[in-house]
Amino acid sequence: MERIWNTKAIQDRYGVSPQSARNYIRKIDGHLENPLGVYESDLQRWENGRRVGNPVCMKVPRKREG
Repeated sequence: MERIWNTKAIQDRYGVSPQSARNYIRKIDGHLENPLGVYESDLQRWENGRRVGNPVCMKVPRKREG
């Protein structure tokens, strides 16, 4: 069974406040709401997407029309 990270675990991992930990969890696709948590695989995918130099992070700005 896959580990589920709760708010306290996210707080400890990133050294953030409880509110920030909740905000991080809610930004992750596939998070759980009651109780609030996130599967470890989803957390890893989210972290990998936030790394500098990752093509997902390097979005090209669209030209504005008008």
